[in-house]
Parts: sequence; C-alpha cells; structure tokens
Amino acid sequence: MMPSPFLRNWVATLALVSSVLFPSLAMSQWRVRAEVGADRFWGGAQEEGGEGRSVTPYRPTTWGLALERRGGGKAGFALQLRYEQASLAVAGGGAAAVVEGVFSSFTASPELVYRVLALGPNTLRLHIGPVVEIWDLLDSPTRARFGGQTGLSLSIPLGGRFEGSLIGGFSVIPSIYDPEDLPETYSRQALWRRHFGVGLEYRL
Repeated sequence: MMPSPFLRNWVATLALVSSVLFPSLAMSQWRVRAEVGADRFWGGAQEEGGEGRSVTPYRPTTWGLALERRGGGKAGFALQLRYEQASLAVAGGGAAAVVEGVFSSFTASPELVYRVLALGPNTLRLHIGPVVEIWDLLDSPTRARFGGQTGLSLSIPLGGRFEGSLIGGFSVIPSIYDPEDLPETYSRQALWRRHFGVGLEYRL
C-alpha cells in the first residue's frame, strides 16, 4: 500500500523543518579512522637525590581506532581508542636501561572536535577532552588513571570516501605507579605523553 499524500507531505515538511532548525544534525557525517602511532613519555616516577633517575614507559607503538561525528558547523565529537605495549626505561646520568614487556595500556578518550581552518582541500581540527587509561604492569594489579588530553589533526582527502590523517597531541594523567611499586627513594609524578600518528579515515 502506498503512503497517503498527507503522510508523504508531513514527512517531507518534518525533514525540511529539522534541516532548518538543526542543520548540524541534518548534515552530520560519521567517520571511522584506523591509526598507527608512536608515543614518548616523561614523568611517572623520579629519584630523590642521587642521579635523579626517572622510571617511565619507553617509546611504544600505538594502535588506534576512532569514531567521529562531524556536523554542518565547525563542531563535532569523537571517541578515540588506543592500545600499546611499552618497555620500562630507567634513565639518568645521560644513559638509560630498558626492560622490555613491562607495560600494556588501553586508552579511551571522548573528544570535542572543532574545525580550526581549511588549508586548501585539507582541514585542521582541534581535539580536546578527558582521557581514561587502563594500565597493566608486569606482576602488579591493573590500575586506572584519569586525565586530560588535547591535540590537532590534519585531514587530507584521498578520493571517494577516504581521507588520510596526521595526528599529534599531548595528554597528562597521575603517576601510573602505586606507592608499593617504587623504592622509598623515588617519588611519584604526573605522567606526560606526546603522541604522533597517521591514520586512514572512511566516511560512513
């Protein structure tokens, strides 16, 4: 049975009103992005006195997946997920000792995304939001840490529904160590992370 002219007209009118009153929703697009990156850390734990050694995760490769919704305006939102396995570095006196296979972590960060400017066909966006990190330390209980993050992404059209992405940013969380993880001569410090990655986006 075909819909009545009244029903068809009502649906068309509702769609038109929605597009006028809520243009960002009517024009929104979902995108999914796969990403590979590299992190650098500082902080975590610091020796008091002596050579001032630091104990921090060491240069992991990260794997990420993001789901992002972009509206017709400048603002959108996203959920970024990342996983990594990291070594432990004890650094001080111009040298570092590295122990492999100590850390693994899972990161989730809901983000507000804001289009900053267009560079020809490319688009620069600001990302900002909270971050939740779940850390597994060798022979130690799993622990969760909460912090904040910000960064920039540059989207580069590749043709069709695909875009390339360059991603960079910083985040900070409390120390991933519990007091019993460290010798008495070490104090806990906030853990800072610098991230750089490349991604491939697909418009759904």
